[in-house]
Amino acid sequence: MGHLNYWFNATRRTDFSVQLKRDLL
Repeated sequence: MGHLNYWFNATRRTDFSVQLKRDLL
């Protein structure tokens, strides 16, 4: 369940989400 919490926290943060999206791209 820790992983889910981490993902949720990452998605909640726009900055993190943008960085992750950029990494994926």
